Amino acid sequence: MSYGFEKSNRLRNRSEFNQTFDRGTKVVGSSLVVVGCQSESKETRMGLVVSKKVGNSVVRNKVKRTLREGFRHIQASYPGMDLVIIARPNIVKASNTMTHGELGGCLRKLRKKLYQPVEH
Repeated sequence: MSYGFEKSNRLRNRSEFNQTFDRGTKVVGSSLVVVGCQSESKETRMGLVVSKKVGNSVVRNKVKRTLREGFRHIQASYPGMDLVIIARPNIVKASNTMTHGELGGCLRKLRKKLYQPVEH
């Protein structure tokens, strides 16, 4: 299994993002918001939203690289999900290790919400 961030691991167009927002469940962290839903495929796909509120282009690109790297390491643990990760402005103050830890924590909470048994 490849641990890169290939095209098959990305949400690539507006309709895929909108579908995830419409069907998804939201988990809020201190510097991240993760919206996710179950996917038809076994691949986990991710899209990033990093607005200008986070910083200039240099800062935004650094945040995106950090989030992709965190996702790359843990994507195999979360199969069959479509994710949209929204960076909040205070992510700039967090270290890479803290960001990766928060991403993992949000994904664990999201998986718990998505796959909890339905009570009748």
